[in-house]
Amino acid sequence: MRSIRLITSQNGTMLRRIEDPGEERRDSDARSGAVTGGRHPNFLVIGAQKAGTTSLWHYLIQHPQIELSAQKELHYFDREEDYPDHDWYRSQFTGDRPASGEITPIYCYWPGAIKRIHAFQPTMRLIFILRNPVDRAISHYWMEYQRDQETLSLRDALEAEEARLATGLPVHLRQHSYLARGIYHEQLERIYRYFPREQVLVLVFETLTRSPQAFLSLVTRFLAVDAHAFHIDNAYRVGDYPRPDDALYARLQGYFAPHNRILAERYGLHADWI
Repeated sequence: MRSIRLITSQNGTMLRRIEDPGEERRDSDARSGAVTGGRHPNFLVIGAQKAGTTSLWHYLIQHPQIELSAQKELHYFDREEDYPDHDWYRSQFTGDRPASGEITPIYCYWPGAIKRIHAFQPTMRLIFILRNPVDRAISHYWMEYQRDQETLSLRDALEAEEARLATGLPVHLRQHSYLARGIYHEQLERIYRYFPREQVLVLVFETLTRSPQAFLSLVTRFLAVDAHAFHIDNAYRVGDYPRPDDALYARLQGYFAPHNRILAERYGLHADWI
C-alpha cells in the first residue's frame, strides 16, 4: 500500500505523495529534505499552462529567500536549439538564495522535458499546479485565438486537435494541445518515473484563487524557506473570454471525467472537478 500525506487548506485540498514502497530505491541525496543553493536552480514550476503560473511568479519574487529567473519562462528543457547549453542556463541564476528556480509551464507536457530535467539535476524539486481541465482548455484556446495562432472556432479546434497532434509538428504540440494538456495523470506518470514523490508538490489552481496565502504557504514549506506575508494582488489574474454553450461544456466534462477519476484513484488527488 502506498502512503500519502494530505495537506489541506481552508478551501481546498492539496496532496503530496511521500512514500511508494514499490518504487526502485533512489540515491539518498535525491531524497534529501532541504533545498540547497548553488548556481544550479533547485526548483521548477513545470505547469500546468493557464493554471496560475504567472500569478505565482509575481508572488514568489516577493520572497527574500527565493530567486526566480528574470524572464518568467526560460523554455530551456523544451527547445532543441538551446539544449544542452548548461552554461547559459546556469548563468540565469546567481544561486545566492536558498531557493532558486524558474517557471516554464510547458515542461510538464513537453515530450522529453522531464527526462532532461532529471539528467540535469536529479534533486530538482518540481511544482505542478492542476486546474479544472475544461476551464484550462477553454482558456488555452482563447489565448491562442487572441494571439492570432488559432483561426478555428473553439468547437472546430477541439475537433481538429487529434489530427493536428498526430502530425508531430511542434507548432501543434505547443499551441493546439487544448485537450491533451489536461490529461494530467499521463503527465504525473511521466514525472514520477524520474522523480521521487517527496520532490514533487502537486497543487490545485482553484485553491490559489480562493486562498492564495494558504496556497503560497504550501509552496514556501515545500521549498524549505521561511513563511512570508505575500502581497496579494488580483491584477495578475487574467482571462476574460466567453464561456462556451452548455452542451459543449458538458461534452468536455464528459471527455475529461475518466481521466480525472484516475487522479483520485491512482494518486489520491481531490478537487471540486475530480
